[in-house]
Order: sequence, then C-alpha cells, then structure tokens
Amino acid sequence: MQQTEHRHITFPRDPLTMVEAVRYRVTTRPDASAFIFLEDGERESANLTVSELDRRARAIAAFLQAHNLADKRVVLLFAPGTEFVAAFLGCLYAGVVAVPTYPPDPIRLARTLPKFLSVCRDAQPAAILTTEAILPFASTLAGEAPDVAAIPWHPVDTEEIDSLDGDWRETAPSADTLAFLQYTSGSTDRPRGVCVSHGALLANQRMIQLAFNTGDDEVLLSWLPFYHDMGLIGAVMHSQYLGRPLILMPPVAFLKKPLRWLQAISKYGATISGSPNFGFNLCVRKIKPAERDLLDLSNWRAAVNGAEPVRADTIDRFTSYFEAAGFKRKAFYPCYGLAESTLIVTGGRPEQEPSIYHVDSAALEQDRVVEVPADAPGSRVLAGCGQPFAGERLEIVDPETFIACPRGKVGEVWISGSCVSTGYWNLEQENIKTFKAFLAGTGEGPFLRSGDLGFLREDGELFITGRLVDLIIVRGRNHYPQDIERTAEESHPSIRPGCVAAFTIEEEGEDHLIVALEVERRHSGDRRRSAVPTDLRRRRKDDRRQEPLDDGADPLAPAPVNVDEVTASVRQAIAEDHGLNAYHIAVLAAGAIPKTTSGKLQRYLCRRQYLDDSLEKFYED
Repeated sequence: MQQTEHRHITFPRDPLTMVEAVRYRVTTRPDASAFIFLEDGERESANLTVSELDRRARAIAAFLQAHNLADKRVVLLFAPGTEFVAAFLGCLYAGVVAVPTYPPDPIRLARTLPKFLSVCRDAQPAAILTTEAILPFASTLAGEAPDVAAIPWHPVDTEEIDSLDGDWRETAPSADTLAFLQYTSGSTDRPRGVCVSHGALLANQRMIQLAFNTGDDEVLLSWLPFYHDMGLIGAVMHSQYLGRPLILMPPVAFLKKPLRWLQAISKYGATISGSPNFGFNLCVRKIKPAERDLLDLSNWRAAVNGAEPVRADTIDRFTSYFEAAGFKRKAFYPCYGLAESTLIVTGGRPEQEPSIYHVDSAALEQDRVVEVPADAPGSRVLAGCGQPFAGERLEIVDPETFIACPRGKVGEVWISGSCVSTGYWNLEQENIKTFKAFLAGTGEGPFLRSGDLGFLREDGELFITGRLVDLIIVRGRNHYPQDIERTAEESHPSIRPGCVAAFTIEEEGEDHLIVALEVERRHSGDRRRSAVPTDLRRRRKDDRRQEPLDDGADPLAPAPVNVDEVTASVRQAIAEDHGLNAYHIAVLAAGAIPKTTSGKLQRYLCRRQYLDDSLEKFYED
C-alpha cells in the first residue's frame, strides 16, 4: 500500500505554548487571511487577517490584565463569530483561564439556560466576557439567577477596548499552566469542566497535524460549535497552529440547510472539514441530486468523522452519493477522541480508505470479537477509528477487574499520554476514579478511564462499540443502544433519523427496554392512516383507543403518521434483530429527544425525563 508522505510544520524552534505558535504566525504572515465568517452559511460578514485578529486579541488581553484577571476564570458568552475567537485568544495571551460556553437559545430557554447556569456556578468565574448585543441578557437573569447576574459582565466589542492593544504585556505560561476549562457536552452526565493545560493543548495540535497530515497549503472549514472540543481545538485552534485560513459558519446555518456546508467546501476549495456522523447522513438526506451536481468536492481530502459512533453504512452512502461531485472514499477520516484527552486519541492514515470490519453480533454481546464474512447471518459491520499516536498509550481493560484484555476482547478504553487532562474542575473524588486508574497485577498507570467500550484488532486498529454507562443489559446479555436505535430508525419511514433513544428502566427487580423516538408530522404513505393529534396531547394507557383528532389537513397533502403502525414495526424489528421485547415505546414530537448543542443524544437525560414524566410524548405503547 502506498504511504502518504508526511508534511512538517516549521517553527524557528519548537513552541512551548499555543501563544508562541500563534504569535510566530503574526511575524511571518501578517496579511494572510485568518478567519472568514459566513454569517448565514453563505454570505461573508467578516474576514480577519492574521494581524487584525492578533491586534484584537492583544486588546482584549490588555483589558483582562488591567482588571487583574490573570490566572482567574472568565466565561466566554458569544454567538458564533470572530468575536469569540478573539476573546479566546485574548484569554490565552493574558494568562486568563477561558471558560467557553454555549449561549442560551432564547427560543428554547427552558432547555438551554440550565447548562449555562450550571457552568457559571461550577466554574465560579471572576467575569463574563460577551458582546454589547448579548449584554442585556444579564439583566434578565436578575430574578431567576441573581448570583450569575451579579458576576461582572464585560462587552469586548467596544471602541474603548479595541484601542488597548498597545498595552498588552506578554506572559510566559508553562506547559503545566491551566489554559482553559473545556466543559463536556453533557451527553452522558451533567457538564464537567475538563482542565486543559497549555502543554496538553499544544501536544494535541501536534497530534492533529500528524493525524490529518496538515501542511502549509490547507484550507479549513467548520460549522461545528466553538464551545466543544471538535470545533474549538480541531478547527479554530488548529487553523491558528498552522497559520492557515478557517472558514466558519454558525451550526444553525448547517442544520437548517446542510447544502451550505458542502457549497462552502466547494466554493473555497476546503481541504479539511469534519462533522459527527449525523452530519454526513443529513447531507445525503437533504441535498438533492441537482444541487449535488453543482458541487466540486475534489479538494476535500480529510472528511473528519468523529464525536459520535462512526457508521460504516454512512461512509458507503455518502461516498456513493457524492462521488459524482468529486468526493473520494479515501477522504473519509474516522477518528476517536474525547474532551478528557483534549481532543484526538486515535486516527487512521491520511488519504487511505477507512478500515471496515465484520463481526458476529451474538459474540459481541458476550464481549467477544469474532470476524465473519460480510454476508453472514448476524453480521455487524464496524468502522475502525485508527491507532494511537506516538507518545500515547491505549489499553482495553475489563471495567470490573481492571485487568488488561487480550486482542479481540471488548473492554473499556483506557488512555495515557501528554494530552490527558489533569482532571475535572473541583471534582477530586471523580478525578481519582476517572483519571488515576491503574492496571491490576502490574500496577501500571495512571490511565484515563474513557467510559467507552471497544477493542483492538490484531493490527492495533481501535473499534468503538459503545458507552459503558449506556450499555443495555437484559437477562445477562449486553446490547448497545445505538444498535437498537438504528434498528428502530430503519423499521419505519416516519421515524426521524438520529432521533431515537434506547435505555432501560427497572421495575419489580427487572430491567426493561424503553425506546423513545420522534416521528415526522407527515409522510407520503398510505392516506388511510390515522392522524396524529396536532396539539400533541399525551395519550395515557387508559385512553389509547380514543379517536384521533381531525387536524384539518389538506386531503391531497402527505398522509398523517399512523403511530400504531410505527410502534408495531419497531417492536417487530427489535424482536427479530435483537431478541428483545420493547417494554414501552414512547412516540415524541419533533425536537423532543434531548440532545447536546453538538447533536449528541442525551440518553441519561431522556431516561430521567421519561421517569419523571416530563418527556413531550403524545403516544406510549
């Protein structure tokens, strides 16, 4: 197999921090483009050069220094845009601990405000940086959250601050100095602040460069949220490390119209751009052939797929659909990482096709890996996530005994290396459990316990099979929720892709499978099907047989969803594919499944809402 020539990023000497790396680019390419922001995913509203961004960052850093905020925590509350980037760099320049957080959505305030308040109360910041447009939000919190409203709020997009760039005093943080708190997305638990040092941030940039083989000719493009690891470290900070331009668009611009992502890749000739798995699926579903045929994706050489389980069939469908636009299968780059290890942990070889592996499903339920032919009954196809990089160590460990597993055995992924965090902010007991694990027998460690389940193939390729905390165990058999969710999703056309959550509840000493799913309001099926109530009233067990309400639909419009048909299809598919009986199936309104801001399912929260009856369900079978 032909090996890709590795490219090197040159510095006069190895930088000790990201600040050194970024400042070096200012001296060598001051007039080069740093960031282009597409406000609506299409129209350029900002285009900053390297020197312009540096000047803004120095001005904000000088303001922070003048307010004696060095070594203190400062929350960054910004809408997507270059203001956030300048503020984040300003914190690094000033030796301030940045705390990026997602701004609450005014339309969904009840769902999005609690996380912001949780981050503020956990981090205990000395200040909140924001913009003049967002500043009035502080006064609205006075009644509900007076403690957060009382924190000093500072807009940084003012003429007064913009003129302070000459007052900046250079700092010299060490590799161990805390750079920022990276709050986890909350997909498996409440958000926790991962402590990322200057050294870990820089080490992960070197690892990303090695992983994607990035060079001096890259054009990066991202719609990912800036407030999470993949968007912040993999896109924003990596473009700064390289000194290469990054084209940015708000996440909502992509979600509303996925075509915008690929149009921008085509227009700017982007070479590196990534998404969680669902984003690639969304493009296949939403982009029409006539729109696809106007795209040129031939320059896209690293389509990074991470942040959630990578599906082999997604790779197949996306490649098959967009190869007419010049997309190449070898551009797909599945990888594995997590915030607790800054970002990336494993990855494949650049510009080589993803590794696909067919294993026996029944054996996998017993934590054994048995390779089978692709067409074998009960075959499950997995996409590999590559191998660990130099200086990193990865072990597969029995989560009960802490004994290292042999190759071909499923266990928990344990990690050690220069990118692993020192721990969560103010969670000492959790840190001992998660970041200071040692192998039984040998005493080797410490390791980071990832909470992810997977195995190493004989060639060292990592395959992720699920989450330890999400694992569904019924009558002694292990089932991965994403497998059950996929079966349910594919069982009926009315079920919204990526909007199914499987979990268990305990009743009378037994674990029972619950499936919560969203349905489209209408689809183009049999017009004799019954209508879904438009007011989304809950149908209780004692009133399931009531006549559906007439929603006044146009008789020529697509037919309403028949929820009885949907639940019957789901039950049958799960029984046939997994040998399980779905105890309850909760049919939900579109948008009711709780997800993180980056689109990950929050199964634990869905389970909690199911148990306390706060899920917006209109039918339960």
